[in-house]
Amino acid sequence: MKAKNLLFAIVICSFSQGSMLSAQTTVQKVNPLLFLDGASVTISTINCTLSNGTSATCYKIVSTSTPSDHTMGPWCPNNISDDETQGGIWLQSGNVYDVDGAFIQNLATFYNNSTWQMYNATTGVITKTLTQADCAAAANPNVGVQYQNYCVECLPSYVTGLSQTYVFPVTPVKLTTSTSFGMGPGATGPSVRGVAFNGVRFDAPAPVNAILNAYTLAPFDDAGGHINLATGYHYHAATGLTTNIDQCDTHAPMIGYALDGHGIYAHANEDDTEPTDLDACFGHYDDTRGYHYHVDKAGNNNFINCIYGAYVTASGSATTIDADGDGFYLLIDCNDNNATVNPSAVEIDGNSIDENCDGIFCGALSTSENEFVKTESLYPNPTNGILNLSSSLPILKVEIYDMAGRLINLKPAPENTINVSDLKPGNYILKMYTEKGIQNTNIIKE
Repeated sequence: MKAKNLLFAIVICSFSQGSMLSAQTTVQKVNPLLFLDGASVTISTINCTLSNGTSATCYKIVSTSTPSDHTMGPWCPNNISDDETQGGIWLQSGNVYDVDGAFIQNLATFYNNSTWQMYNATTGVITKTLTQADCAAAANPNVGVQYQNYCVECLPSYVTGLSQTYVFPVTPVKLTTSTSFGMGPGATGPSVRGVAFNGVRFDAPAPVNAILNAYTLAPFDDAGGHINLATGYHYHAATGLTTNIDQCDTHAPMIGYALDGHGIYAHANEDDTEPTDLDACFGHYDDTRGYHYHVDKAGNNNFINCIYGAYVTASGSATTIDADGDGFYLLIDCNDNNATVNPSAVEIDGNSIDENCDGIFCGALSTSENEFVKTESLYPNPTNGILNLSSSLPILKVEIYDMAGRLINLKPAPENTINVSDLKPGNYILKMYTEKGIQNTNIIKE
């Protein structure tokens, strides 16, 4: 599998209505600031009802399923002479295989069936889908004879304008019994496993048997994703190419959230050891992260087996909440029940609390965090029009949010100044992105 660089890594240290809550005490709320900003992901807060019958506040994520932290594809190589850079990967029996030209050429041997012949023996050109109509026909489980021995490659241009909505509770509710994922008519549980920080869904295992029975191959790209005309781009495995949030200890990095609001982490820890106490859902508990999941091995075409938390069954109206009265609304306040925790708070070393909601609360890294803050600054603040930026690192982009968490200004790769004269007087949050992470600063427009 080909290695690719992450955009950046942030560092942070079926059930009945009568199900009782677990005695586990640490509960990590969903932090919406960890989702990558941009046109592909929008987040709001809404009222909701959970599957245990309780009312709650939820995050609603609307995503175009377009990842901002890696490119999509390629999937199918063009010729049997193509190397691994021209194709994606295939997941089989716990292993990850590069779909290069040689893999396509040797499918008959790989599956011990001479019916496989997905290329022109004279020219070496691989037979693959070339149009949206081809994609729809060949990706159908009931593939006709005319599309047998095709490499299925559905392109991003086929799903332009498609969006998906995901809703999960701000505060996850751990239950004593698990819920199976729902598939097909009459199913009760959610089918989506979770959402990555780039807004792309972690999906159910791909129907590999149906694909292979038709002698078709629908490769995944190196990030474990491919495109379905109904759901858009989605993942079937975690390969480490999406945004990872490294932990303070040797624990596996965080890669997203499950639909019950519990965190989802990579399969193995930093030292390549695997957790030995996972339950049937692939979850366990510790005092730092609370209850959370670890994904299956990438080669198993799977993420998690079930969920142990209450999931959303009904969504209500939009809501704006500042429960702790600190002037920072829930959408940009990672703990709206604590007025000392908000984007303008001062980080306190060694208490495992992310006071300033920047995704960093590891005491062991407080020195590097303070160094980061010292090298990134803006002035004058308050300002009546022009903000001057000072940074020892290249600034990737700057975003300005109002106090309700709405993105109102985006400046990719800015110069040394930002003109905010068009903003109404008031308080705003400025997010400055560099290769070391994100700095949130409260600014005042006079």
